[in-house]
Formats: sequence, C-alpha cells, structure tokens
Amino acid sequence: MPAVQEKYCNIARAMVVNVDGLSVEEGAKAAVSAVKQLSKGAFADFCTGGNPREITEKDILELYKIAY
Repeated sequence: MPAVQEKYCNIARAMVVNVDGLSVEEGAKAAVSAVKQLSKGAFADFCTGGNPREITEKDILELYKIAY
C-alpha cells in the first residue's frame, strides 16, 4: 500500500467512502477497511445462509478474484 496510496484513496472513493479531509495515507487505510468490511459482509448476507450450496471464505475470495 505505501507505494500506491493515491490509488487506494481512489478505491475508497469508488466504494463511496468519504475521504474528504483525510490525508492520502488515511484515505488508503479507509479503502483497506472498506474492503475488509465488504469481505465480512459476504458471509452475513441474507442470500449466503439460504444458499443450498455451502460456501467458504475461499469460495468468496475466488468470486472476488473472478469479478476483478
């Protein structure tokens, strides 16, 4: 992250994280935090519990990689 903080800041903005008034480093850290929340949210999603197929963290990570 240290070499691409501005890029991470842009990621935060794309995720609708308000980085106004934050330093570039703080904005980059906000992006990391937002991605972590998104990852945790995938397990808490209503559809995950009702899915007939059991899903693991590895499965969700693979889906994120494919989507990227």
